[in-house]
Amino acid sequence: MTHLKIGLPPVAYELLFEASAAGPQLGNVSWHGYLPFVIEVLAQRIGFTFTLVVSPPLWAGEAATGQTGQTGYGCLATGRCDLVFADLTQVHGDLRVMPSAPFHDSFNSGLALKTSKPVEYFRFLEPFSPDLYVLIFGFAFVCAAMYILVDIVVPTYPRPGVVKTVYSSVAALFHGEDYLYVTWPSRIIRIGMLLVVVIVNAHYTANLTVFLCECCAALSRAPP
Repeated sequence: MTHLKIGLPPVAYELLFEASAAGPQLGNVSWHGYLPFVIEVLAQRIGFTFTLVVSPPLWAGEAATGQTGQTGYGCLATGRCDLVFADLTQVHGDLRVMPSAPFHDSFNSGLALKTSKPVEYFRFLEPFSPDLYVLIFGFAFVCAAMYILVDIVVPTYPRPGVVKTVYSSVAALFHGEDYLYVTWPSRIIRIGMLLVVVIVNAHYTANLTVFLCECCAALSRAPP
């Protein structure tokens, strides 16, 4: 079950929440009101757990100097929380952060930190899992074995040989076969193989489109 660390400032936000009196080190702080109640209801319905942590209010000086320090924005930058609710006036328009509700026109909203995903040079292999790649190429070798068996039962001249038969089966996966199937048993095997090839290529293309259109940023998570 996902556990979220949600930062709230130790102050009172009208109509949203109120905080108990905070000590000098912002230690034992408890919150009550509308927002904590909504978070608890969402946790029960969606199925996650959460912990409310102290997130000092965002200071105007932080936006001007770029120093996070011990502020609400620093709660995300230092990894102490996954999400922070505060007055986001000073970070409005900052591309480094992502409002949790972009359609919300109030500056009292949630804020999550986003980071760029690392570049993966072999991402074109991601649409299929390794075991599926093994299964696909294993299917090609099985078809090659069937071609060889058919050629033994119904021989053709000149015979293609084992290497060329395997090559033709693997090349068929990429629509690049150049072997002429002259017997009807081999043609029936070829039709069945091409049907699988069409399904595999359509599945790969659809998954590759999803991977390439995926957002290049990821939401940062606080350590457990």
